[in-house]
Amino acid sequence: MGTSRHLVDRGCRLIGAALAVLALLLAVPSRAADYHLLSDPDLITLLNGSMLDLPNIDNDGHRYYRFEPVEKVAEHGKLDIKSQEGREIERGIWWVEDEQFCVLHRHVVSIRKRCFAVARDGSDIRFIELRYELPGRRVERPQRWVQSAQLAQASADKANYHLLNDDELIKLITGAYFYTPALESPMQRSLYFQPPTAPGIHGKLFSINSKGKGAERGTWWVEDEQFCAFFTVTVGIRKACYAVARDGDDMRFILIRWEQPGHIIQRPHQWVPVAQLYHTPG
Repeated sequence: MGTSRHLVDRGCRLIGAALAVLALLLAVPSRAADYHLLSDPDLITLLNGSMLDLPNIDNDGHRYYRFEPVEKVAEHGKLDIKSQEGREIERGIWWVEDEQFCVLHRHVVSIRKRCFAVARDGSDIRFIELRYELPGRRVERPQRWVQSAQLAQASADKANYHLLNDDELIKLITGAYFYTPALESPMQRSLYFQPPTAPGIHGKLFSINSKGKGAERGTWWVEDEQFCAFFTVTVGIRKACYAVARDGDDMRFILIRWEQPGHIIQRPHQWVPVAQLYHTPG
């Protein structure tokens, strides 16, 4: 009985959403009757390997969402998200179900989840926002056409940054020197990464500041698509974690998390422009 009622309720919600979308389209005089809502398989075909230029809700900017392929309904795919200025690059996920696609990402103060239906009339594609969520706020269901949303194949002029996965990070970082600001002081700090054996396994780390002093030994590891360094500086940062976004030879290091003794954990999700990676010292 409970299962049947759940299915009926779900069916009613889907019918209501579809009617609301069609009402939006019929309100547009230009050949509105020819639009049709894309099915789940059509949405997957449309979005796989594409880039969506989508306006933000909380400000006047926008972000580029690049969809890595999925093969079936409700399967989660990876999503690379870049801000308009390219200063924020983060990982998200996306999926298709119930004739809509949803994007979910972990930006600190921005929208965490948005869902869209897509209506098509020949080459004309319209994105209808059905749902969005903000951290700590209730779910909104705007049922609105997002006129400025644009879909295109990923192209070089939009800086197609790819967030590296665990295996790619191990290959990149092992045996390299990483120069980054010492978060506890104005100086730079150099980290040298000795090889680990697999994701989640700790490798040895040697850390020294830009004056050649304050040498510390520590550990580093890769997990959850970021690399973390841990060392026992007396008064400074003990742990820092970075994601790496790459577009060809261009790499950007995004500080995801850092910790200080006796202080709360910080999660800045901040691009560190001065951070550099070398495979020979200096």
